[in-house]
Amino acid sequence: NESLQEKIQQNKKQLDETRRLIKDLQIINNFSKVIQESKTIEDITWSIVREAVAQLGFGDCVIYLFDSNREFLLQTASLGLKNKNGKEISNPLKIKYGEGIVGYVAKSGIGEIVNDTSKDGRYIIDDDCRFSEITIPIIYEGKVIGIIDSEHPEKNFFTQKHFELLQTISAIAATKIIQTQLNSDLIQHQLDLEK
Repeated sequence: NESLQEKIQQNKKQLDETRRLIKDLQIINNFSKVIQESKTIEDITWSIVREAVAQLGFGDCVIYLFDSNREFLLQTASLGLKNKNGKEISNPLKIKYGEGIVGYVAKSGIGEIVNDTSKDGRYIIDDDCRFSEITIPIIYEGKVIGIIDSEHPEKNFFTQKHFELLQTISAIAATKIIQTQLNSDLIQHQLDLEK
């Protein structure tokens, strides 16, 4: 009877894990569809926070892209307290390359989960102090082009699964961002030639 109970518990655990996996795959699938329809970099970054990260149940997420000199990372899309109206970010933060957790990840090119930001001297408070942070670089051909950053009020909130999902989202977004930028550059070049 005890082994039957154990088997039931194992099956229930496997079923829950399968359901979570299916949900994660649906998030990636839906995001892939939405991002393909994005025409601008702004559309892409807002799709990341609204169509992917929001579906993960995170209450906060910010997308950073570099300024033209690659000196600062600029907030370009936001989910949570920083976004109360359309595609507007209240008090957008500008982080110097290499500074804070975001700047450090941009420099190293390696994503991080910080389980307790109160113990990490790199942590920069933006709109509110939160104890967990996950920071994933958006990389194209070995070069960091942006950052996906999410924070949570609970310590130890983010998991390896979250990390892997955000890496997948980041990889999809990187290709689309570069493709969109190249297309925009090509259109501008054509306009310049016509003049």
